[in-house]
Amino acid sequence: MFSAIDAFQDKELGVGADVTSIANASRSLGVRLPDSYRAFLLKCGWARFAHEEICGLGPTVPAYLDLTATAKLERESAYHGMPNHLVPLMNDGAGNQYCIDSSADEGGESPIVFWDHESGRATERVAPSFATWLIGRLNRLRSIPKDASWMDLRDG
Repeated sequence: MFSAIDAFQDKELGVGADVTSIANASRSLGVRLPDSYRAFLLKCGWARFAHEEICGLGPTVPAYLDLTATAKLERESAYHGMPNHLVPLMNDGAGNQYCIDSSADEGGESPIVFWDHESGRATERVAPSFATWLIGRLNRLRSIPKDASWMDLRDG
């Protein structure tokens, strides 16, 4: 995962979160964060890759990407309210979220799902782990031509 992050050119990374901040966020949200996401938080804190931004923790995280605040906001004020076992990672620009499904711990990892804010349900499992999901996102972003229109940036 980190070699893919290092190789990606158009990025902005945080300075990383400390172990205490990660433990406090996990406790506050009532979930166990998967190993690969915790490793990402420790090293990067949060990230922007091209036009995609990933929620995180740490002293330099922008307020709108703060993991704990975003999760609580989605749980309390989203149209249907995000279930407590989901942890938002990235907004798709239309109000939906890519999320960690903490209810399905598989050997220290949890799958990444797509949560639809209109139905209030996770509609699709998109990756078996955070690391796999992130590498897939970076590969997808690399494949978009530099002169792409906004229509080319949409998933699907």
